[in-house]
Amino acid sequence: LIGLKRMTSVDAESIFNMLTSVLQQFSKDWSTVLAVCFDGASTMSGSISGVQARCKQENNNIFYIHCYAHCLNLALIDSICEKSNTKSGLKNSSLIFDFLGTVQFVYTFLENSPIRHAVLENIAKESGQRFLTLKSLSTTRWA
Repeated sequence: LIGLKRMTSVDAESIFNMLTSVLQQFSKDWSTVLAVCFDGASTMSGSISGVQARCKQENNNIFYIHCYAHCLNLALIDSICEKSNTKSGLKNSSLIFDFLGTVQFVYTFLENSPIRHAVLENIAKESGQRFLTLKSLSTTRWA
């Protein structure tokens, strides 16, 4: 990992251009890259017009690796779902999803309001505790 950048457009060309820009900031080019690791979304992993394909156009020796953390995330989500006859084919395990839903609700409640976020930050400061920001739960979308 050499950088984290906020993207306003997340199509393959924009992402590839940002990656190229980050490489240039470190005086590197695609010939120095051994592998790229992305999730399985076609924008990233597409072998014809995805980011992976654009990387290979610049350096045909680059290896594409499907992100193992993303694979683990997908496996965990599958493990807390039961097969059913619903449209999606998945039925939520109610206890786990109730818990995760509550955690997500707390995140949304606090983080969707700058005022509530500031109150939480002030409570941590006044009690001498280090303020840690909350993170949203994610099923599979990592963007």
